[in-house]
Amino acid sequence: MVLGMHTLSTKSFLFFFLSAFGVSLFGNSNFSRQTIDLGMVVSDIEKSVSFYKQVVGFEEVDGFEVKGSFPKAVGLTDGAHLNVRVLVLGEDESATKLKMMQVDSKKPARTIKQPHIHTLTGFSYLTIFVEDVDLVIMTHLHWDHCYNVEKFSRAKLYLSEREYRFALNPIPFYIKSYEHPSLGIGCPWEKCKFNLVKDEEEIVEGIRAFQTPGHSPGHMGVAVQTEKGVYVLAGDLVFVRENLEPDAETGWPFYPPGRFYNILELWHSIEDVIRRADYVMLTHDPSHFEQELYP
Repeated sequence: MVLGMHTLSTKSFLFFFLSAFGVSLFGNSNFSRQTIDLGMVVSDIEKSVSFYKQVVGFEEVDGFEVKGSFPKAVGLTDGAHLNVRVLVLGEDESATKLKMMQVDSKKPARTIKQPHIHTLTGFSYLTIFVEDVDLVIMTHLHWDHCYNVEKFSRAKLYLSEREYRFALNPIPFYIKSYEHPSLGIGCPWEKCKFNLVKDEEEIVEGIRAFQTPGHSPGHMGVAVQTEKGVYVLAGDLVFVRENLEPDAETGWPFYPPGRFYNILELWHSIEDVIRRADYVMLTHDPSHFEQELYP
């Protein structure tokens, strides 16, 4: 998993410092630890901690405070004290530590827009190697929705049975969409073992997979119960939010996208999603990037 720090800069000003660094080229090191601890200044500490815990998978441990004249004396702040929240990856003593703080200063930090990783010098991203993802729900098996699924070697994979059966032997028109083995270019899901969903199934408490055919024969939606209502992950059932809005010209309650396998099934699936959802998440809608965390 690669997290672009420039993407977080829309709401955070990031400042990194090295609190411990160890490099050993010849088997010897002058440092007590060979792990880098990263310090990060953010504009909203609660949202930032929530993101790294709930989305990335960090665990929070006891933090610490730096008060008095020390922060100013060593050049860390202009005199403001530091209340540092500490997040870790793993329980080992050498586990990476992310030290996060929101500084209450007379001169607030500026938000810096960084459209590319090379726009500003310094740290631009964190690379985190994840092996503990234990569950993946596939909306469908088109290549752009299942590439690298084999990387989740320890995860249970859930897929609609109808989608799986069709993907095994699609009609020629759909062979490229599924990157069928007959193309000879390598099928992304060929060696995967799926838990097949026949109709509707509660995968874990609060998360239900249900059939939404139309874009593909066995397309599935995922309904997630949150504290703010039911969020439906609609996959490619529709592409952008405008598809779900009433169309004044035709009088239709919504406007289906132009790419579908079966327009009748697509129509009824959209009706079902609208009925179930308090909010709909769409895979290809760029408006989702306007918010960092959902719900």
